Amino acid sequence: MKEAGTEVFCKRFLKRKMNNQPRILIIYTSTYSNPYLRINEFGIKKTWANFSNLYPQVVIKSIIGTENKNTLLFRFYAFLFELFRNRRFETYFNFIIGKLLILVPFKIPICLEYENELRVNARESFFTLGIKFFRAIEYCCLKNFDILIITNSSSYINVPYLLKKVIDLPLDAPIYGGRSISNSSKYGASGAFVMLNNSACNLIMSKKSNWNFSKIDDVALLSMCKSLGIPFTKYESIDLKSIIEIQNLKKKDLQNIHFKIGPAFNSSTHERNDETNLLALHEQVVKFKLL
Repeated sequence: MKEAGTEVFCKRFLKRKMNNQPRILIIYTSTYSNPYLRINEFGIKKTWANFSNLYPQVVIKSIIGTENKNTLLFRFYAFLFELFRNRRFETYFNFIIGKLLILVPFKIPICLEYENELRVNARESFFTLGIKFFRAIEYCCLKNFDILIITNSSSYINVPYLLKKVIDLPLDAPIYGGRSISNSSKYGASGAFVMLNNSACNLIMSKKSNWNFSKIDDVALLSMCKSLGIPFTKYESIDLKSIIEIQNLKKKDLQNIHFKIGPAFNSSTHERNDETNLLALHEQVVKFKLL
């Protein structure tokens, strides 16, 4: 039985679209187990997964550790983590975390692939941040994606605009870019938004024994790229603090790859409510027909 004309046209259109576009892997990661697990529902299923037929060259997955059983205590420590990192202790934050990581007995845990997520066999904590970055880069190499985006649950990636920007990127030379680490003289990509191409990922994996798991995720990647001579390229990232701010956005304001929409903390419960901002921003992208 012959396929209907419309089906044939759609398949040919999607094939041409994929042939002209690099294959992109977007990985969502975070340190917060219970709130983070919701990113599968909000960050993937209720946003770009609904339009996966429009962007067959884009694969979106989350990467998580195993659940931390002491959820209430873990949320409280997560609250302190963000408080200290973004306030007066920022200068010493990475130094302190690095010293703590050295004290933890370490063996690189395995990573298993499921339908829309990668699961690292290690309990969710601040100590698994670098592991998840490492495994995301490794997965990109194994599946031979052209571009890897690593982001987190307090971020929104504007996929249509991303596709416009990466179409002309040279893929032969290593590319390391993203949102700049704030208030730091050591310029590199923040864990909120990292962009690597396949060449950079393979170069990192060729020296994977040099990855420093005693450093937090983005700092470990920065150190690795510096040692390999991969320069950093800064991409603009827009900070959005409130629903009102998001709802007042104009179409021109959405011409950007990355938006930082959190962390949005509930100070009484210590829970993160990033998904509220995430869905509001996605509604704006849909409203202005940027898909």
